[in-house]
Amino acid sequence: MNSDFNLYLKVFLSILKKDFKINANQIAKEIGISKNTLTNWKNGSVPDLEKIKNLLKFINKFNKEYVMDSETKFVIVKLTKIIEFYIIQQETNIYQRKNEKERRNLKIRRKRRFTKNFSLLIDFLNSVALQEEAVQNDGNYINQEESGEVLDNLLNIEFISRNERNGSIAIQKNLAKKLHVSEAQISNWKSGKDFPNEDNLSKLQKLCSFNGNGAFLDYDFTIQMLENQFLRAPKLHYKLLELERKYFLRMRNFLEESQLEIMLWEKISRTPSEILIGYSGEVLETIQEQFYRDCILLLEEAFQFVDVNLTFEEWLRVNIPNHGFIPNLDSIDGFRFYAEDIDHGYRIIREFKYFNKDIGMINRFIVSNKKLFYLTRLLMNKLEETGIEFEDWLEEQYQIVNEPGYFRELSINLCNSMIESDFSDNEDYLDEFYRQFWDFVMTKSSRVDIQMHPTIQVYTQDINSEEWIYDRMESNYSLLKSILDIELEKETLSAEGRYLLDGRESFELLFKNHSMKTFREASQNRNFDNIKELEKLYRRTVKFLK
Repeated sequence: MNSDFNLYLKVFLSILKKDFKINANQIAKEIGISKNTLTNWKNGSVPDLEKIKNLLKFINKFNKEYVMDSETKFVIVKLTKIIEFYIIQQETNIYQRKNEKERRNLKIRRKRRFTKNFSLLIDFLNSVALQEEAVQNDGNYINQEESGEVLDNLLNIEFISRNERNGSIAIQKNLAKKLHVSEAQISNWKSGKDFPNEDNLSKLQKLCSFNGNGAFLDYDFTIQMLENQFLRAPKLHYKLLELERKYFLRMRNFLEESQLEIMLWEKISRTPSEILIGYSGEVLETIQEQFYRDCILLLEEAFQFVDVNLTFEEWLRVNIPNHGFIPNLDSIDGFRFYAEDIDHGYRIIREFKYFNKDIGMINRFIVSNKKLFYLTRLLMNKLEETGIEFEDWLEEQYQIVNEPGYFRELSINLCNSMIESDFSDNEDYLDEFYRQFWDFVMTKSSRVDIQMHPTIQVYTQDINSEEWIYDRMESNYSLLKSILDIELEKETLSAEGRYLLDGRESFELLFKNHSMKTFREASQNRNFDNIKELEKLYRRTVKFLK
């Protein structure tokens, strides 16, 4: 507490005694301290946090109940700002001390897990390299070509290098070179004697193509995970997916230009529930719910730093605006109105927790953010209309975010995943059908995290097996194909029609063979003949689909 506090406190107490006949005993009793303590504060002693909060409450109460001149008002404003700043500083220090032990424990756990995972990575690379050496030294090894494929991806990304003179394989030396550290440093990381700094850890994560900053630290690696990470031919995987995408877009454009979309719409409209998985407006509802959840849980994070004698729900309702225009979540612009503030709020919380940033940022950008309370009002209105209690709704959100692997997708990304038809009252069957079909292609081609992609969650929520995906996808494709054939079976074809017809066999080969399942099985079983076949498939189809 700085000397200004002592000065303005003395002036304030003098004004109370002289102009309002309120003496030190009355003030001390009101804020729950002795008169001596109040005297000590005037003379420079450091006040207790809870007691100084009581003094602030007394000042605020006095300010509301009494009429005063400008000089007294000035003293109150100055004293209030000094006390509020002191409270913020003290609460920040308390929070940081309280979490320091948790941070230390987390750091210890992360160091241990890094040692375990990094050691497993080195052992995994060694096992692949040793197996290859055994193959090279055994001329009768029947799977020599197959085993040679094991190293391809690792050699391409220079995880493993071979000495051309003596044929030896370097692993730790090569890692050290890629990371610009010594081989001794790599050995120390593997043994647990040392831990990489932030820069080296980031380089290692990027080198291994892991997303996010939690790799090596927040979860345990397995051999299967590493196999999938390095032995799945990812470049080939994405090339094949890109070929499928190009053919799909040309099919869609051809249907539109040939005026066949009318027939497709009519077929879907006859039995929409049999063809379309999601109901009209489901994507909109899914993302609305995520915006509400992110907003309320963000405000709850900030509520712990608010000094009020209210429950969280009471505090929300007190701050909800009762009048004025509030943008609804019924357009992309409506969602964008709130998205940046939600994302920025979570950044503020994260920076405060992990980088010891000023607690005042929470008050400024979250507690005082009117947009967040606008969104809260929309939620409260919805809950009242549906008869759902706020506590029950909040408990349901806790269950969602506490599920293993939960990840909060950025609000702005959710905005970008939406299309105009999500907000239409009309049944836009074509847009829904096209999006559903491509979502199925993506889902069978790569294991999509539905928590990160709620629009895909709409279509995959009832999926219990990969076969279900393939069945629905093939059913959608059969419908597309039947409509296309009306035009493609004509004697005279346009250049685009000829392209689609000539490339159909290639597309269907990709459609049925290129999936996450085939890559995963090929990697886990080291069946690199399968990956060779996919490479042949790519070379065959690229001629038609590029």
